[in-house]
Amino acid sequence: MNDLAGYTAEQELDRDLLVHAVNGASLLWARVHGYTADCPPEQVRAEGIHLGTRAVWSVDLDDIDRALTALIDQPLTYARPDRISDPQLLTLVSSALAVAREQAITTVDAIPSVADGVTDYDPEAFELLVVDVVFQIAALGQVIR
Repeated sequence: MNDLAGYTAEQELDRDLLVHAVNGASLLWARVHGYTADCPPEQVRAEGIHLGTRAVWSVDLDDIDRALTALIDQPLTYARPDRISDPQLLTLVSSALAVAREQAITTVDAIPSVADGVTDYDPEAFELLVVDVVFQIAALGQVIR
């Protein structure tokens, strides 16, 4: 969709996060059966299965927005301690997303890779991390990897 008329800045970012997730950032744990993104914001959605548990998931822009807000407000709440080796990563993701919201950033590639300190991630790796973490919370309610 070239024309995002009718989208708020937050919805544009949410849509871009979803599109990046279903096109690669989350494919280590998720199989996407289908998604719709070239449409009005209330119709954007993706669906698929968790490759490990075979659980079915469905995500829309509201789910992405709730996940983003949750990460900003309470980044460590959603980490499975037995699955994530460095919870500090969620704090970095949270800080970057908070800056993105404050600055009304509308694309994933514009999210700052360093929000409150130095990170060893190159911008592309950090971008993938942000997308995957948001999508995991949106689809599964927790960060599993």
